[in-house]
Amino acid sequence: MRIFKKYVISMLIMFVLSLLPAYAENTASDKLQDSSSGKGISLNKFIKEGCLNNSEFKKIIMDRLYLEYKDDLNLDIGEIIADFETGYLYSPDTDKEGVTGGITVSKLFPETATDISASFDTSPGLSERSSSVSLKVSQEIAENSFGRKWHLKKESLDFEKDLVLYQVAESYEDYLYYLVTLYYDWLSIWRELETAENSYRESRKLFENILSRKENNIADQADADRSELQLLSKIEAVHSAENNYKNACVKVFDAAGLPPDSDFFPEDSENGIIAGNSEFRLDDSVKEKSRTYRILDLYEKIGEKTVDIAKNSLLPRISLFSEYSASGTGYNVSDERSSYLSFGISLTGIGEKRREQAVFETAALDLDKRKLDNSITKKDLDITLAKYINDIENRIELARIYEKKTVLAEKILLDERKKYRIGKTNLSSLIDAVNSVDLNRIKKLGYEAEINSLRAGWLNLTDSLIQEDDESLTGYDFSL
Repeated sequence: MRIFKKYVISMLIMFVLSLLPAYAENTASDKLQDSSSGKGISLNKFIKEGCLNNSEFKKIIMDRLYLEYKDDLNLDIGEIIADFETGYLYSPDTDKEGVTGGITVSKLFPETATDISASFDTSPGLSERSSSVSLKVSQEIAENSFGRKWHLKKESLDFEKDLVLYQVAESYEDYLYYLVTLYYDWLSIWRELETAENSYRESRKLFENILSRKENNIADQADADRSELQLLSKIEAVHSAENNYKNACVKVFDAAGLPPDSDFFPEDSENGIIAGNSEFRLDDSVKEKSRTYRILDLYEKIGEKTVDIAKNSLLPRISLFSEYSASGTGYNVSDERSSYLSFGISLTGIGEKRREQAVFETAALDLDKRKLDNSITKKDLDITLAKYINDIENRIELARIYEKKTVLAEKILLDERKKYRIGKTNLSSLIDAVNSVDLNRIKKLGYEAEINSLRAGWLNLTDSLIQEDDESLTGYDFSL
């Protein structure tokens, strides 16, 4: 009976051990850890793929293309304009007939508010054809005095174009921040999967050892149950980590424009986009290079130009003009019958201008409100950055603590294993030591992930995430 019992136990051990390697071979992480079945992708490579193959990045780039047409859409361009008219005239009373027609060519010089026009008209008369020609030059001297209003609009549009460029850079940096945090989350989950797998392998070895000790009557059934329960917990942790990693891969591969069944894995390297940015301080140098501060200042400048334009519109339109006109017979005026040279002044828009006054007053109110909003935004940004500094320092210290705790937990585990082998401690203490190592490792990984995320967030808020070599990554220069 005793021999039969040993035979049954041996068969059970062989059956269990035959299942465990099969499970290990089928885990996704084992396949990923094999460099022959996957390809590592660095953060810079991931950013390049994410920019060149993603629609979000292409949308950001398209915003820059609108700038080419901004002046043409909002300013008087000063094109040469020609109007032509022709017809045929017949008089039943006099039985006279003939071609009538005229052409007018005008050119506006918006930089100086100077308008030049020339015209030619011809028509059959009662006795002979008559033609006339005129040349007129006018100059605005009040509302748009010598192009003042045009120059104000041009300056405002230049500010608006700078603003768009900054906003495009901001959009790119926000997108870059998304890619960076996505990558580091992926890397963190990858590390957690590796930790879960390593823990599983250690628990499997322990379980095999317990079964062997039980066979030799060194360990009892309770120890075998505890060890199996521990192993099942580690298997559950691996399943959970695998699921998290697969879900992360879906988002990462989609962001990079890669097929969902790609076999890339993150390279665990310190040569990332936020490496080397270890100084996090809030001083004037941060504000001086801050794109956010420049954007707020541009909003104020645009508001000031809007007020100036509205104020300028309160003036009447006054123009000085001079005109030369001549008329003659035939299709030319070489045989001039009369010619005139005139000078004068033209006044339009004389009145209360209540609507223009309201536009001016509301523009002034908008400017005051914008200055208050900018002040609040800058203060909120300073508070947020100060909080980032505190959080980064806190997470760095916590990561150091858990690094030390992990080292100590590993020493304790090594000691517990020695004690367990010689029977000086029980299995529960050994399992607690194993779990303590796993817990401290996971906590350390979690804080390291938070540090990377916070650093990227700081660089994003301080407009320092865009690097000098980003143009080589994306083909576009976003530095302003």
